[in-house]
Amino acid sequence: MARTKIKVDETLLRKIIAEKESNNKYTARSALYNDVASSYNEQSNIKINGQIVYLRVGELNIDLKTPVGKRGRAAGCVINTGVKVPRAEKLAKSSDAQKTFEALRKELKVKYDSKHDNTRFLPLVQKMQDGSLKAATKLMCLSCANYSTQEVAMCEILSCPLHPFRPYKGKSNNLTKDESGV
Repeated sequence: MARTKIKVDETLLRKIIAEKESNNKYTARSALYNDVASSYNEQSNIKINGQIVYLRVGELNIDLKTPVGKRGRAAGCVINTGVKVPRAEKLAKSSDAQKTFEALRKELKVKYDSKHDNTRFLPLVQKMQDGSLKAATKLMCLSCANYSTQEVAMCEILSCPLHPFRPYKGKSNNLTKDESGV
């Protein structure tokens, strides 16, 4: 279904544009279009926006005194200098991230028994603190699977957003559910 064209009173539009350009000095046409639209909306029962004014100015071949604005950012706008802050620096400044790292270290230092020595995963926390997303994914999968690499390898939770990125996938071919006792 085609959109209906908003009908604009040409004489009123021309009058408002002439009035606005004579009273104000605009640096770019977009400001003029928005200002004309708000004045038009006050004087007419048809509501338009700056884009409609832009389209009708082009259709009606209305000559404007206002210069075309420069592309890009406005003068005085602060822009990114292009210096990328490393993830490790961002994490070092974040108190929430530091609390997370400490909680992970405490959790991993607990030895459950001789079979499950979770302290071997402590270097992953340091890698994560240094900004490694791979280490973060690995720790998330391990914590979900109670720090069992075999469970991570056999993970069948397809709804998990990390499932395609989970570690230890190579081990899943060697193990079957019967061998692992599950």
